[in-house]
Amino acid sequence: MADSFTKVSSQSWGSRIGGSFKGILFGIALFLASFAVLWWNEGNFIHTKRGLEEGLGAVIKTTPDAVLPENDGKLVYMSGETKTEDVLVDEEFGISENAIKLSRDVEMYQWTEESESEETEKIGGGTETTTTYTYNKTWESSLINSDEFEIPEGHSNPQSFPYNGFTNSAETVTLGAFELSYSQIGDINNFTSIDIPPVDSTKIKTARMRDEGGQKIVYLGKGSPSSPEIGDTKISFSVVYPGTISIVSQQHDNTFEPYQTQEDTQIDMVSIGNVSAENMFASAQQTNVIITWVLRLVGFLMMFFGLRMVFAPLEVLASVLPFLGRLVGMGVGLIAGMVSGLLSFVTIAIAWLYYRPLIGIALLAVGVGIFILLYRRGQKKKLAAVPVVPQQPTTP
Repeated sequence: MADSFTKVSSQSWGSRIGGSFKGILFGIALFLASFAVLWWNEGNFIHTKRGLEEGLGAVIKTTPDAVLPENDGKLVYMSGETKTEDVLVDEEFGISENAIKLSRDVEMYQWTEESESEETEKIGGGTETTTTYTYNKTWESSLINSDEFEIPEGHSNPQSFPYNGFTNSAETVTLGAFELSYSQIGDINNFTSIDIPPVDSTKIKTARMRDEGGQKIVYLGKGSPSSPEIGDTKISFSVVYPGTISIVSQQHDNTFEPYQTQEDTQIDMVSIGNVSAENMFASAQQTNVIITWVLRLVGFLMMFFGLRMVFAPLEVLASVLPFLGRLVGMGVGLIAGMVSGLLSFVTIAIAWLYYRPLIGIALLAVGVGIFILLYRRGQKKKLAAVPVVPQQPTTP
């Protein structure tokens, strides 16, 4: 059952004003940095897109059966079965597997802290903040320092794990006549859970074998999987066995290295299973689009919150009367959102004008058209709002 505690704190109007003025410089820096993020992001998208298009046109489809000298230094695609002679060992738990990777996964039952705050503005410009701290018991794979909790009393976590988690990788993994690079081995992560042999309780005290979701795990502690206690630990294992992979990379003797494109980008891709070169490049293009949109949003939010911080003193000054402060805050937020949206669009359009002029011109034309449309609508509303004064008839 969760524990909940509530704390109430207050801040004076003067303190809020001081804090808002201190945030102006950071807001300006955040606002200016957003332009750099947006500009770099568009350039990176275009370079990556062109690089992948170049790679798709240059890739040579071959097999891993033999090392062909004529392909040395060229971008190649191949698919086949991986193999390794390495045996990965966990001596403490008696694990020994002929695999590409061996992972020991450790979770401990610990206290976690969550907080939720509600701020109320008071007449005079001060604020009262009510914060509710909620403490839950959950299984976590990383150590949580309970000393940093707002209320550590009664929510104490152990200072360390009884056993640490790790992932070991084979040093040598082959694909036919080729040897995979270190980074390519790192990209193979299709883990499979494995059962472990019975644990020697004379070496590992309080260890018990338990079944969880059809997998045998090691359980340490006083509780049980159905009724755990703080500090209880469960340990499971997973491996990556040799299997089918597909790669696109530059052949270098009997191994691989990243392919450098004319756009100054690199291509070194690994896919699990028998995946065609076309699908691998299409997936990479899709990932590039997703990353670009995420960073566009990041740039917009940097600009938006930067402007909010710059104009925050206006909101605080007006908050002497709470309703007036909220009204000013809504206005500042609306203006900051509109300005950020417009400037983000213009920055992206100018970046495309620099990298891809035709598309950049089209984007700017769309932006100007939207601006003119909104301006004309605004003018019509103003004219409609002007009262018409009837003329008095003149007497002869």
